[in-house]
Amino acid sequence: MPSLKHIHTYAQYKGRKGYFKCIHPECTHFTSRELVLEKKSCCTSCGGEFILDYENTQMVRPRCLMCRDTKKAKAFQIGKRLLAKEISFTVGEGLIEKGEQE
Repeated sequence: MPSLKHIHTYAQYKGRKGYFKCIHPECTHFTSRELVLEKKSCCTSCGGEFILDYENTQMVRPRCLMCRDTKKAKAFQIGKRLLAKEISFTVGEGLIEKGEQE
């Protein structure tokens, strides 16, 4: 049976080390870690789309940067919040609100 045409939600396969499978109930997709790198996947926590990297493939259920709890992810989350609040950073002056700039 062929796998479904959708964005896969990958998880490590328990039966074979170094292999990933799609956890969608009707999907039969199964592949190795090397082939899954740089592929689009759905986050197992929030369902958002992201690109799998080496750090993600070390997890049993890969998650996006917004759902992870690593230093790299926390830096990304802070940066995203700064952009959402429209705050700019200038060297020597610290954080300045966009409305305060002259």
